[in-house]
Amino acid sequence: MKFDGLMLFCEDIRELTRFYEEVMLLHRDPDQALPPHRFVTLLSDGAAVLCLHSGTKPSGGRAKLMFTVQEIRPLYERLRAYGFRTRKPKIITDGIMTFDFDDPEGNRIQVYGTWSRQD
Repeated sequence: MKFDGLMLFCEDIRELTRFYEEVMLLHRDPDQALPPHRFVTLLSDGAAVLCLHSGTKPSGGRAKLMFTVQEIRPLYERLRAYGFRTRKPKIITDGIMTFDFDDPEGNRIQVYGTWSRQD
């Protein structure tokens, strides 16, 4: 599992984007496919990213930890076996799925990865 970064939910995405670009010297991901008025991915010199999301904040607060796994089914099933409530996995792009869940203290976590078929 790889820690990818943090998603911040914000009220003024333009102002927050300007702050992280001009003051913190992060730069926008040139491959971002989503409209910048709703979602902005900012890159640093390291591997983790900062995503700004305009809109409703999750029940776990104003931030969301993001992880990538090669395949999300084993983690999804393990979380369910341990009694964690998870949101239903959804497709976000070709072959990539995501789901959310809360850690034991209520922090929201989002996981991305492929979902293989169960034979």
